[in-house]
Amino acid sequence: MRIGFAAPKILAFDMEARPLGWYGGDFTHKEVTMISSAWTTDPEGSMETYALNKKSGSGLSMVKMFLKRYNEADIVMGHYIRGFDLPLLNSSCLDLGLPPLSPKRAQDTKGDLVRLHGLSKSMQNLGGLLNLDAPKIGMTAQDWRRANRLTPEGIEFARVRCEGDVIENIELWQILKDRGYLSPPRLWTPGDGGRGQPYHA
Repeated sequence: MRIGFAAPKILAFDMEARPLGWYGGDFTHKEVTMISSAWTTDPEGSMETYALNKKSGSGLSMVKMFLKRYNEADIVMGHYIRGFDLPLLNSSCLDLGLPPLSPKRAQDTKGDLVRLHGLSKSMQNLGGLLNLDAPKIGMTAQDWRRANRLTPEGIEFARVRCEGDVIENIELWQILKDRGYLSPPRLWTPGDGGRGQPYHA
């Protein structure tokens, strides 16, 4: 009798945020305004997006709904998530009175990329280099103003962008992984300074 092992559940996600204030100069502290996520096995069919709106408690609902998926995942995946998304989500948890994120294996398509020189590691640049089918959806300054003011049309535009980034990132992840350009997922914990620790099963 052959015993198989279930493939890990990998959740790709992306977030949008708006500035709330300044540390000094142009450095801002931020508030999450949107979270899109999808399972890598069915990106289109499993896409879910939660958005901040002007109703009281919408921020708490948004984060708690996403955390259900986060806790269900074996691995989370995204572009620069150890440097930006996961720490920012942790800040949201603190601000909203929630516990910190639990440790999670994370695959970062920027942080886990092999060493490169002379190439930008932005998702837009890597997507152009690899001729990805999924396009990067740009937003003008006015689009961002509408989104950050939480207008209905602004939220909808940001949703299209955020979901598009998840689809693009899954395609990018698959190509980089297949070509051997990504190191294995690392265990991310809230207290490791964002570097992630090598994972040993």
